[in-house]
Amino acid sequence: MKTPTEVFGDAVQFSIFGGSMRSRVFSWAVRTSFMATGMASVTGNGGFPPFAPQGQLSQLMVCITGGTQIEFSNITLVFGTPASGHFGPPPINGAVRKAER
Repeated sequence: MKTPTEVFGDAVQFSIFGGSMRSRVFSWAVRTSFMATGMASVTGNGGFPPFAPQGQLSQLMVCITGGTQIEFSNITLVFGTPASGHFGPPPINGAVRKAER
């Protein structure tokens, strides 16, 4: 993980520490999936954010899903406190742009 001073401005970076990973966690309709959960460090704009000024960790759940045509296509993030005070408690949905193995 990069230190806050190494992160580009206006970028948000998170890393999960001591997390767990599970695969095939969703219904039969989702062809490929995995979920990672753990405590995450969040940085933004080159430093710690106002909701975690000393680098406090937040619970984070990351779900990656896909199908038969595109193995990994969707990402969902759910933050716990204190990050949920900034990002909100609802899931944040996005698209996977590039998957590397």
